[in-house]
Amino acid sequence: MAFALKIILVIISFVLLVLLYLQSGKVKNVGTAIIGTKDVELFENAKHRGSDRILHIVTIVLIILFVAISFTLLFI
Repeated sequence: MAFALKIILVIISFVLLVLLYLQSGKVKNVGTAIIGTKDVELFENAKHRGSDRILHIVTIVLIILFVAISFTLLFI
């Protein structure tokens, strides 16, 4: 059972990587946010619509599964 959970964990990891790259970025210029330029708003209101909403929901579900399986493997 532990081996199957590890395989599922690896699959979820790769799917999460792909989903995170598909999502649109919230900060337009990450470099200027790190440097501290004042024309970048880090906490702007960003609503997820359309495919971004679906990707957002699937990402949250997969993160919850990832954490749950990781804790399960910790105690097996």
